[in-house]
Amino acid sequence: MSTIFQLAACAAVGAVCYVTLRKQSGEIAVLLGIAVCMVLVLGIGNGLSTLLNLLQTLAKTAQMENALLEPLLKTVGIALITGISAQVCRDAGAGSIGMVMELCGSFCALYASLPLVETVLSLIQEVI
Repeated sequence: MSTIFQLAACAAVGAVCYVTLRKQSGEIAVLLGIAVCMVLVLGIGNGLSTLLNLLQTLAKTAQMENALLEPLLKTVGIALITGISAQVCRDAGAGSIGMVMELCGSFCALYASLPLVETVLSLIQEVI
């Protein structure tokens, strides 16, 4: 629980610095925003590692193949990266690039989920 307070404090300080710098130097403010995002993502590294280990343990317990868990995790990762990068583009004043980034992220997420779709189709064929 203390991690979220530390991350929130870092985000608040970063946001105040970002807003202050944006008025004077927009380019440096964008770089600061990216740096703050990277620090925040690195701040959840230990928790993310623990979560991934738990998911792998649950998958083994449920006798679920890694081939099914991996596309799910990739899709979540793609969604998070896409959202952050699209918002950074919008903050930099490049809304159209952010929109295209979201489109590309949607395509990548669909592509990453293809093994799940193939598995579902094969299960349907077995039932029929």
